[in-house]
Amino acid sequence: MPSNSAENRFRVLMAKNDWHVTKKGWPDFFCTKNGSLVLVEVKPSKDDPLSPEQIATLTALAGFGIHCYLWIPGIGFERIASTYHPKKKLKRLPKSKLASNKIRALKPEPKQDPYSYRR
Repeated sequence: MPSNSAENRFRVLMAKNDWHVTKKGWPDFFCTKNGSLVLVEVKPSKDDPLSPEQIATLTALAGFGIHCYLWIPGIGFERIASTYHPKKKLKRLPKSKLASNKIRALKPEPKQDPYSYRR
């Protein structure tokens, strides 16, 4: 169960848009839908920045191709890329992207034999 009102608002928003969300605390939400995956850290306001540990974790995950976002009520989604810098102004996703299911998400790779790795 979400621990604050911003996290609860986020969970409700995602559920209304057919996302399955898991709240385990790191990052705040693990969201799946139709084989897609996004990880989301929720902050109650723009005055509550990501911690250095959160930035390190989310940028590392983004470096592996996992789609990571910061979500703030009233502002929406901000993509966390492997080159994220908190002082840099990033383009926020319009709210319509979520409603129209156009939020970028990681699609799983086709299943492969784990022993077929080639150098």
